[in-house]
Amino acid sequence: MESVLSSSDITVDISSSQASKASSNADLSLSLRNLYQVNLDVQETKSEIIVLVDLPGVEVNSLRVTVSRANELKIEGERTSNSLSSAYMLVSERVVGLFSRSFELPCLVSGKLTTAAMHNGVLQIVLAKANNA
Repeated sequence: MESVLSSSDITVDISSSQASKASSNADLSLSLRNLYQVNLDVQETKSEIIVLVDLPGVEVNSLRVTVSRANELKIEGERTSNSLSSAYMLVSERVVGLFSRSFELPCLVSGKLTTAAMHNGVLQIVLAKANNA
């Protein structure tokens, strides 16, 4: 089943670089508390940057994707537990909780989201390159 993210799920953060540095420090402390880091691939075509993120068990409405003026892509969300409250847990290996992943994009992007969709637990984000990229 494919879920398309709405424009309210994708935001463009145009904060100043000072605010981004403060945010990065906060993100570092947040990531140290997180139990897991999401895995991703980044691909490049002539006109787009394509990011594929493994997010099994993550609901689309818990995702927040931002692109900062500093050309940093940030993906945040939460994986919740699907365990039955009446069941006794015998083995628990699935990680649940908040996650945050950010990285610098390989080139400037226009700040416009081309598409973002979740299919079989993989989030695909397609960003248009800036004209001068």
